Amino acid sequence: MITEHDIKINVKLPEKVSREMDVFYNPQMVSNRNISVTLLNAIGKKKLNVALPLAGSGIRALRFLKEVKYIEHLFVNDFKEQFSDAFKDSLKFNNIKSLKVQVFNEDALTFLFKQKKLDYIDVDPFGSPNPFLPSAVQSISKGGVLAITATDTAALTGTYPKVTQRKYWARNIKNYMMHEIGLRILIRKVQLQGIQFDKALIPILSYHKDHYFRVYFISEKGKEKCDALLNQHQYFLYNPKTLEFKISKYNVEKESDYIGPLWIGNLKDQKLVDKMCKMNMFSEDQKFLEIIRDEKDVVGFYDLDVFGSKYKLHTPNMADTLKKLKGTRTHFSLVGVKTRKSLKEVVGLLKFMKQLTPEQKHIIVDKGTEAPGSGKLLHNKEKGIYQCAQCGADLFSSDTKFDSGSGWPSFCDAKNVDLHKDKSLGMVRTEVVCKKCGGHLGHLFDDGPKPTGKRYCINSGALEFEKK
Repeated sequence: MITEHDIKINVKLPEKVSREMDVFYNPQMVSNRNISVTLLNAIGKKKLNVALPLAGSGIRALRFLKEVKYIEHLFVNDFKEQFSDAFKDSLKFNNIKSLKVQVFNEDALTFLFKQKKLDYIDVDPFGSPNPFLPSAVQSISKGGVLAITATDTAALTGTYPKVTQRKYWARNIKNYMMHEIGLRILIRKVQLQGIQFDKALIPILSYHKDHYFRVYFISEKGKEKCDALLNQHQYFLYNPKTLEFKISKYNVEKESDYIGPLWIGNLKDQKLVDKMCKMNMFSEDQKFLEIIRDEKDVVGFYDLDVFGSKYKLHTPNMADTLKKLKGTRTHFSLVGVKTRKSLKEVVGLLKFMKQLTPEQKHIIVDKGTEAPGSGKLLHNKEKGIYQCAQCGADLFSSDTKFDSGSGWPSFCDAKNVDLHKDKSLGMVRTEVVCKKCGGHLGHLFDDGPKPTGKRYCINSGALEFEKK
């Protein structure tokens, strides 16, 4: 007996998941089922006609009946012998009324061709979804949701390049982005199936998790919408020597490998995922959904470990890196960063970022302020150059330092700094940051000595001193 949330089914937990199982149940797909429940409830469409052509143990169907609102009809199918009787027994055992359920024991393709105007179809096979795509695409209604799972990860990630080309009409290579690339290749393949029927299949939630890819599409009708999708089928160019990447309409560029064609559009509907995060009832999936919610919808990402090894860089704290790169985490990698910055900008910033003390981080990264009179350089009178504690850029000469009585090191002139308007703390001030790395230094005031009349009020913790 297996219990999954409030549902119980009379199935033995398998030692190894395979298509030869008498009753197919995959314990690693609990999250997959959780998220599908959350998505359907977040969409909130009433009177849903739902089809599950590959029901397996029936656990997804049972959970939908128990946990999803507004299901009007549920069409459940599996080709295994005795499926109909076993599923009906499960309905009774879980005290679920069967008035809205129709049970079938047919080949999945035959089952799908018989169904019309379906609001939700869940294609969750063992392996590739390819055999089921044409019939599923034809059966989904306008505004309906088509959910696709692919577990043939070796084919999609480029482990076997010829298989990728045969099954998914694209090229992939193994690198640290292979799971995102595989997901985008899968999306394009499904979209091409829809386009031939003038159905534009737009991703509303897409991800890779554990051993599988998962995409939810909303089906929209129209030739123009299909043409717009085709414009977002492009190539991904990757330079293995420099790790530089970009998208392109063309598959040729010097020193770059081409990948694709693939989908370069968004992987999610932001409003839907926001709603899912608020409505989600499964705590074990909350963090995963929040990462997807916050993830920038850009193609590709930077893996900090890979870049650190390639360019001999210190890998800084993730939170600090995200701030500097104006990026987000990605669910594709624990050490991956999604950002719109170029390779040159990323490498440059990582070169400048070094391990900061908690006090330095508080000032430089978090834009904090040290207590007045506490700075180690406040009373320093030696000749030399004051440098950025984060990147080492020369900022202030000792010749410009003066005692302002403010409690912080003060300078009447500077170089290699940028000025920004600061509206924090209920006032308007001028923030001083390092021009090279963007680190916070302090503030600028117009009450300094002549000839500049400026007072750069700077935190000691943001500075290092190099004696002449």
